[in-house]
Amino acid sequence: LRLAMAIYAADLSIPRAMADDNWTRDIILHLPVAYPELWNDSNETLTRMVSFLTGDQWTFEFRQRVDNEEPEHSQLEAFNPTAVSLFSGGMDSLIGALDLIAQGQQIALVGHHGGGVTKRFQKNIADALLENHRERLNMHAFHVLPPLLPDETGETTMRSRSILFIALGLSVADVCGDGIPLFIPENGLISLNIPLTGSRDGSASTRTTHPHFISLFRQLLVSLGINHPLMLSYRFMTKGEMLRQVNDQRLLARTVPFSMSCAHPEAERWRGGSSDRHCGYCLPCIIRQAAVYNANLTDGPMAVDIINNPPDHDSRKGLDLRAVKIALSRLRNRPRHRIVLDLLDSGPIPQEDLSNYMDVYLRGMEEVRAFIERRAL
Repeated sequence: LRLAMAIYAADLSIPRAMADDNWTRDIILHLPVAYPELWNDSNETLTRMVSFLTGDQWTFEFRQRVDNEEPEHSQLEAFNPTAVSLFSGGMDSLIGALDLIAQGQQIALVGHHGGGVTKRFQKNIADALLENHRERLNMHAFHVLPPLLPDETGETTMRSRSILFIALGLSVADVCGDGIPLFIPENGLISLNIPLTGSRDGSASTRTTHPHFISLFRQLLVSLGINHPLMLSYRFMTKGEMLRQVNDQRLLARTVPFSMSCAHPEAERWRGGSSDRHCGYCLPCIIRQAAVYNANLTDGPMAVDIINNPPDHDSRKGLDLRAVKIALSRLRNRPRHRIVLDLLDSGPIPQEDLSNYMDVYLRGMEEVRAFIERRAL
């Protein structure tokens, strides 16, 4: 957790504009740890994992930690979770919680928020779930945000956030008991995050739960002797498929509008609108709308209706919609072997999983096509 917070702080504090190519930074992180030899043995895996996630060149220097004071502890409530699940306030994390409830699990939900409205969405959904399943849930909300630099400059891409989020989840799991699994609810299309156009290759696309990143994280946990399995139950499912298979459709329909998927939920507030609304035009919003449409559910209103009143393709609001349409057009007659190469553009994928990932990518894009190409009302 100390390491994850240090990585997150460095990531947010060093603007990419300082790099020679305005993106790839060379970051050396010095960190005091309890067991330097153990961390040095795991250094290669750690470096590969963080460098792949953020698209930077990382170097880690470990030294012996000296604790000068006893850490403060607070007493956990009398609750014995059988599973821990990351809880972002998005639709996927809502579905993950509902499915674990249906499986009879005792769940510790772990949320992270910095600034902005994220905490409110997490609380609204958690309250709705607790109202129906208070005996099955426990919510842990963490505020982690490095201080602003004196000139208030920093980096907004936050590619390292998933390391912090997973570390928080693992910390809660470790308190709950050895071997407690950590569930990371994310659909396969978002996990792959295949570049829609050439300009979004590499780390220009986020790799939050990419299979290669998760594989390296699992290797790191093994080398550190941390026994908490990372569970990605929806890695071969689309967002629409996740919605359709939920057991409690009534509670799902009631809570879906409380969830937030937008890449910039506060943009509307700065324009004088409501921060409760999705923008409607970013890629996560487009995938969300396609999933809701595919599952025949009702969602809250979008600030921009990309079907009935689409933004101009050359405008900032129209960039993601244009990229989606280009990708869908390219997929129509694209040979299967070329699609495999498209998948591998985002990072290595295990050979045994390649076919399943390709299938979920194609099904996910077809969900988006069905939504995009439907007739305007």
